[in-house]
Amino acid sequence: MNLASQSEIAHLLNEIQTQYQAAYTGLHGFATVAQHRLRIVQTEQIGRLHQELQQIVGEDEAIQLVAQTLDEL
Repeated sequence: MNLASQSEIAHLLNEIQTQYQAAYTGLHGFATVAQHRLRIVQTEQIGRLHQELQQIVGEDEAIQLVAQTLDEL
Protein backbone atom coordinates (compact mmCIF):
# COMPACT_ATOMS: atom_id res chain seq x y z
CA MET A 1 0.00 0.00 0.00
CA ASN A 2 1.43 3.35 -0.96
CA LEU A 3 1.83 6.40 1.25
CA ALA A 4 -1.10 8.23 -0.36
CA SER A 5 -3.42 5.31 0.38
CA GLN A 6 -2.20 5.10 3.98
CA SER A 7 -2.81 8.82 4.41
CA GLU A 8 -6.31 8.54 2.94
CA ILE A 9 -7.09 5.58 5.21
CA ALA A 10 -5.91 7.52 8.26
CA HIS A 11 -8.00 10.51 7.20
CA LEU A 12 -11.14 8.40 6.69
CA LEU A 13 -10.72 6.63 10.04
CA ASN A 14 -10.24 9.97 11.78
CA GLU A 15 -13.41 11.32 10.16
CA ILE A 16 -15.36 8.20 11.18
CA GLN A 17 -14.13 8.59 14.74
CA THR A 18 -15.06 12.29 14.80
CA GLN A 19 -18.55 11.64 13.40
CA TYR A 20 -19.12 8.76 15.83
CA GLN A 21 -18.06 10.88 18.81
CA ALA A 22 -20.34 13.70 17.71
CA ALA A 23 -23.28 11.33 17.28
CA TYR A 24 -22.60 9.71 20.65
CA THR A 25 -22.42 13.08 22.38
CA GLY A 26 -25.68 14.13 20.75
CA LEU A 27 -27.34 10.88 21.79
CA HIS A 28 -26.22 11.07 25.40
CA GLY A 29 -26.35 14.85 25.78
CA PHE A 30 -29.31 17.15 25.73
CA ALA A 31 -31.60 15.73 23.06
CA THR A 32 -33.84 17.81 20.84
CA VAL A 33 -35.45 17.18 17.48
CA ALA A 34 -32.70 19.16 15.73
CA GLN A 35 -30.01 17.09 17.44
CA HIS A 36 -31.81 13.92 16.35
CA ARG A 37 -31.60 15.04 12.73
CA LEU A 38 -27.93 15.88 13.21
CA ARG A 39 -27.27 12.36 14.53
CA ILE A 40 -28.96 10.92 11.45
CA VAL A 41 -26.74 13.03 9.19
CA GLN A 42 -23.64 11.99 11.14
CA THR A 43 -24.59 8.32 10.88
CA GLU A 44 -25.12 8.68 7.12
CA GLN A 45 -21.71 10.37 6.85
CA ILE A 46 -20.09 7.47 8.71
CA GLY A 47 -21.66 5.12 6.16
CA ARG A 48 -20.27 7.13 3.25
CA LEU A 49 -16.81 7.24 4.82
CA HIS A 50 -16.94 3.48 5.40
CA GLN A 51 -17.80 2.93 1.73
CA GLU A 52 -14.81 5.04 0.69
CA LEU A 53 -12.60 3.01 3.00
CA GLN A 54 -13.95 -0.22 1.48
CA GLN A 55 -12.92 0.98 -1.97
CA ILE A 56 -9.35 1.41 -0.76
CA VAL A 57 -8.80 -1.65 1.45
CA GLY A 58 -11.73 -3.98 0.73
CA GLU A 59 -14.84 -4.83 2.72
CA ASP A 60 -13.34 -7.10 5.38
CA GLU A 61 -10.34 -4.88 6.13
CA ALA A 62 -12.56 -1.78 6.25
CA ILE A 63 -14.87 -3.17 8.92
CA GLN A 64 -11.89 -4.34 10.97
CA LEU A 65 -10.28 -0.90 10.78
CA VAL A 66 -13.52 0.85 11.74
CA ALA A 67 -14.06 -1.53 14.68
CA GLN A 68 -10.51 -0.98 15.90
CA THR A 69 -10.87 2.78 15.56
CA LEU A 70 -14.13 2.88 17.52
CA ASP A 71 -12.73 0.54 20.18
CA GLU A 72 -10.09 3.19 20.86
CA LEU A 73 -12.74 5.70 21.94
